[in-house]
Amino acid sequence: MKPAQPEERQCNSQLGRKIIIPVDNSDNVHDAFDWFFKYGYRKTDHIIFTHVVQPTFAHEVINLEGSLYNPKEEVKLNFDEAHKIEATYKKLANEAHVNFSTKCLAECDIGEAILELADKEKANLIVVGYSGVHHTPLGEVAHYLVVESKIPPTFLQDSISFVNPANIPNEEVKVNFDEAKYKKIAEKALVNCRITTPSSGDAGETIILLAALESANMMMLGCTRTHLTSFFEVTHYLVKESKIPVLVVPPEVKTKSPVKTT
Repeated sequence: MKPAQPEERQCNSQLGRKIIIPVDNSDNVHDAFDWFFKYGYRKTDHIIFTHVVQPTFAHEVINLEGSLYNPKEEVKLNFDEAHKIEATYKKLANEAHVNFSTKCLAECDIGEAILELADKEKANLIVVGYSGVHHTPLGEVAHYLVVESKIPPTFLQDSISFVNPANIPNEEVKVNFDEAKYKKIAEKALVNCRITTPSSGDAGETIILLAALESANMMMLGCTRTHLTSFFEVTHYLVKESKIPVLVVPPEVKTKSPVKTT
């Protein structure tokens, strides 16, 4: 990994973006950091490594009426493991010379803890190393973040292709894909693009196949959070099955478009 060279080691994070990277002891998180460092990191960014420690109970059944009940003894928090994880990412960030801080949160719900921190820190992006399965703590929060996050979460499992969903079978809604509009947006933004129109097949599988054929590096999806759109279910499928990073942009995100679309 080639180190970045920020102008100041401890820069004012308000000048750049705040990026939350939830961490655990899985390799996926390490890969997420490497990917973001390579493709998305800016020297004014401030990365917040966040580890959520979930409490465990000494006994499966607790007798609240028992005279010997002691909450401090029954509820346990494994901060030793948390400190090891924190040390790993401190070392990684120092070696890469990125601006960072660490947060260790003691909460039962990982997803809620991450979003509360994102709101408090006024974060711009969440980068999640996600295995696509539920055997890791972070593997269980992907669906929650897609539905609830007000900032874009990027999930990890040179051209941009716009996929026309109009020709993908969908019984619930009609999709009006304006090819000229997206060409105009791309031209104004000085972005190379190509319009791809699949003729049939499952939407999620078709997009993953297209990504493989195009050797794509990333997917970007707009999530409306309603089951009345075809891409709502597709979003969850892609987060789970995609082999490349998936950036989900929630409806709350408002950015200045390079061209008027009206």
